Amino acid sequence: MRTSLGQVTFPTGYPVLGKRGETIATYRITYSGGRERQMPVRNGIEAAQANLIYQATRIDPIATSAQRALEYKKHIVREQYQVLLWTVSLERNRVETLRCEMQGGAPVLAMFAVTAER
Repeated sequence: MRTSLGQVTFPTGYPVLGKRGETIATYRITYSGGRERQMPVRNGIEAAQANLIYQATRIDPIATSAQRALEYKKHIVREQYQVLLWTVSLERNRVETLRCEMQGGAPVLAMFAVTAER
């Protein structure tokens, strides 16, 4: 079983803020029976910023473990955004809860989708 998490930091984040590999959040999955799994969300690995423009410069915020799933251009000169898709394997047990805990001082982690498949 797998889950996919659609996420980015918003309005800024890595690579403009923070260091690659720095943990900005932790997902906590609780399975039936009480077993818990923690998954760190790290700059440049599982998360990057949504905005593809920083000040007047186009940038390419990449997260090596999360593919770009969506790109949206509201205004070609000023506003171009991305949504990343990070897929992780789950245990066969039923998922009871999924929590996201942000680290203090980290940019907002915008979640666009959480899906599960067998």
